Amino acid sequence: MTYSIRQASQKTHRHRSDPWFVDGVPDEGHGLIDRETWAKSDPREVKAAAWRWYKLQIRRQDLNAADKLVLWALVDTLNSKSGASFVTQAGIADMMGLARQTVNRSMNDLLVKNVIWSFVDGMPPAPPSEMHTLMVNNLSKPELRQKRRHHVLVGMHWVLKGV
Repeated sequence: MTYSIRQASQKTHRHRSDPWFVDGVPDEGHGLIDRETWAKSDPREVKAAAWRWYKLQIRRQDLNAADKLVLWALVDTLNSKSGASFVTQAGIADMMGLARQTVNRSMNDLLVKNVIWSFVDGMPPAPPSEMHTLMVNNLSKPELRQKRRHHVLVGMHWVLKGV
């Protein structure tokens, strides 16, 4: 079978080995995504699902205005091929007109409230049941501060499946 360049690119990106992709259905409160469901999703479907996810999140009473602006930026910069947003806190601050310290506080709050998961390059592997705790515990480790972060939306798998 012959693939066009676009099809070959989509095929390689849809079978990713990123730590937020798993084989099988993840638990509801996880930032993990089923690899098979992702592979079948069109990038436009992914973006539409991300905005549906955002509309569900802005109804939460435990999120303040800054948290909701940070979520807007994460959804807007979500890479539909990788399933994560790679935007930096300084990038979000510029995008939303917020102070970087406000963005930092919101990102930490969103992680602690299990709204997003932030995978950090160099973070040790962990079983899915311990990933969120590991992320929260690694928030202030100096050796991980300058590493690239991959922000994943918790529950995105379920919104993408239409459940």
